[in-house]
Amino acid sequence: MAKKRNKKKKSSGGAPVKLTPQKYIQTRARKLPFYKCFVNEDWEEGGMAVIVVSRQQGGEKLVVGLYLVDTWCLGLKDTHFQFRMDNYEFDNEFLSHIYTTRGLNFEEISTEFAQNLIYGAIEYAEDLGFSPHKDFKLTEYILDPADSIEVMDIEFGKDGVPHYTSGPNDNVEKIMATLIKNVGEGNFHYTIGSQVFEGEEYDDEDDYEYEEEEDDDFAEDIEYEETK
Repeated sequence: MAKKRNKKKKSSGGAPVKLTPQKYIQTRARKLPFYKCFVNEDWEEGGMAVIVVSRQQGGEKLVVGLYLVDTWCLGLKDTHFQFRMDNYEFDNEFLSHIYTTRGLNFEEISTEFAQNLIYGAIEYAEDLGFSPHKDFKLTEYILDPADSIEVMDIEFGKDGVPHYTSGPNDNVEKIMATLIKNVGEGNFHYTIGSQVFEGEEYDDEDDYEYEEEEDDDFAEDIEYEETK
C-alpha cells in the first residue's frame, strides 16, 4: 500500500490568508509604528491610570490597546483591544468615550512613558502577589517587549507602601489576605468603601461603609464594536 503523503500543497499565489484580530496582534502588531498614547491627568493623585496605546496599520486604521492600571497596588486590573479602528474615530470619538464621558481629563504621553507605567505597575504588583489581567496575554503584543524598553524612574505604591483601594468588582477578602501574606499586617494602607486605613489591622468581620461606586471595569465597558 502506498504511503500517504502529508506534504502541504505549494501556494498557487491566490489571495492571502486572513488572520483573526487576535492572531494579527500576536504576530504583527509589534512591527507597526506607534501612533499616539494617552493617560488620564489625575492618575498620580488617584492611583488609577487609564492608558491608551495605539499603533498605525495601513489604510488609516489603528490597533488600539486599553489598559486599566492600579499604580498603587494591583497593577493591571483590566485590558482590552480595538482592531482596525479609523484614525478619525479614534481622535474624535473613542478618546472622548474613554475619558471625557467619565469626567476624566487626558493628555498625550510618550510611548516610553506609557509602557513604563504598564510594565512597572505589573512588576510592582507581582512582587505583592498579584498577576496582571488574563487578557494581557494578548494585549502585551501591542506593547514592545518589556526587556527592550529603557526603564524610567516612576514611583509605584503611595507614600512608600502599597495602598489598596477597593473596587466594585474586587474580591476584597482575597486581596487583603494576599497583602497580609506577602507584605505583612500593618505594612500597607488600604481604602475600603469610604474608609481609609493606614497601617491598621484588617478585620474581615468589620462593617465597612460602602459608597455608590462607578464601575471601574473600563475595558469591558467599551461600546464600540471591533471592526471586522
